[in-house]
Amino acid sequence: LKSKISFDDTEVAFLPKSNWALKKARFLFSSVGNPIVSFLAIGSVKLALALRLPVKGIIKNTVFEVFCGGETIADSKLTIDTMGKFGVGTILDYSVEGEELEDAFDSTKNETIKTIVNAKGDGNIPFSVFKPSGIAPFHVLEKVQAGVQLNSDEQAAFERAKTRFDEICKAAFEADIPVLIDAEETWIQNPVDEIVYAMMAKYNTKKPIVFNTYQMYRTVSLSNLKKAFKNAARDGYF
Repeated sequence: LKSKISFDDTEVAFLPKSNWALKKARFLFSSVGNPIVSFLAIGSVKLALALRLPVKGIIKNTVFEVFCGGETIADSKLTIDTMGKFGVGTILDYSVEGEELEDAFDSTKNETIKTIVNAKGDGNIPFSVFKPSGIAPFHVLEKVQAGVQLNSDEQAAFERAKTRFDEICKAAFEADIPVLIDAEETWIQNPVDEIVYAMMAKYNTKKPIVFNTYQMYRTVSLSNLKKAFKNAARDGYF
């Protein structure tokens, strides 16, 4: 059967957008694509926010509007429904990463589970997604990949991170909503992969629920993908 999806058909993806919205997005993308403009803009925004200048409205109506659907799940509902009318699905992504405090990790985990629960009753949200560095300490993952011995506190933090992975994947399994686990920096990706494959073996026995991400610009990705497929076939999970 011929797939209905064509990556050459940009009309499908952009149909919900007006000409004005597309021109605005194009301008912003071309602007942030310039290293000098991007550097100056980011610096200016950080300074303005630090000085408590009233710039949030400007941000929300420019860059935020292009890159974000809303500040909360409820706030994103209009965008989700609008795109859904044109056959464009939404993936709710709680965009937090690189945290270091346990409370922040738990908060991100809880918000991610909320996106899964919300997706269960909405046909316009076919997947959920999360970033591992939003629920696990970056420096611990880095040490695990480097083969450095963890101290007792770091080992405990690593175990808590794996528990958060499991809680999210369990919620996805129970809601029957696939969850995409986003790729990370190359120097922490190996332990992330190992955790993801353990979650696949646990929750993908009847159908694919947990999905890994492969950055195909990396030279090792094709061999990693082949190895993952081989292991899944051997151990009997999708």
